[in-house]
Amino acid sequence: IVRPLFVTNSNVEIVLEDGVAVRAKKGEFRGKSDSLFKLCGGVSNVTIRGEGKATIAMRKRDYLDPAMKYDFSGGHRMTLAVWDAKDVTVKNLTILSSGGDGVYLNGPENVVLEDLRCYDHKRQGMSPINVKGLKVRRCEFNETAGTAPQCGIDMEPNYERHCFTDVVYEDCV
Repeated sequence: IVRPLFVTNSNVEIVLEDGVAVRAKKGEFRGKSDSLFKLCGGVSNVTIRGEGKATIAMRKRDYLDPAMKYDFSGGHRMTLAVWDAKDVTVKNLTILSSGGDGVYLNGPENVVLEDLRCYDHKRQGMSPINVKGLKVRRCEFNETAGTAPQCGIDMEPNYERHCFTDVVYEDCV
């Protein structure tokens, strides 16, 4: 049970063993851009992978509950946010219950997502905003509900300068 986690070092591999569940701490993640895992600061060569059945999960129901006093007007609080990183691999994880997107990609290069199961997110299962080199293989994006557009995947550039180069989806649901 954790507060927001930041990956700010390059050449890192994070392995979640079979049965491990990394969960958002109740009452935390008050900032709109808080994410369970955030890769930022220009990191490179980062792998996050699960072995067997590993899960990373936020607390979507809390973010929607007025009694918890979260600002829940938008679709923020991503489970995994990748900002301006390079050579990133994320694989074999179940990603659950964000207050926004299961996976958010803004500015990374050479990202591989494999065998991810993204369920129960408020806005999208995945939102690529601006990415160069994205391979998405054997991933599932389902049960998104709460804030429009409520898609499995929504490729949505925020600005005219944002682009998508060399993006491939294979065998995804």
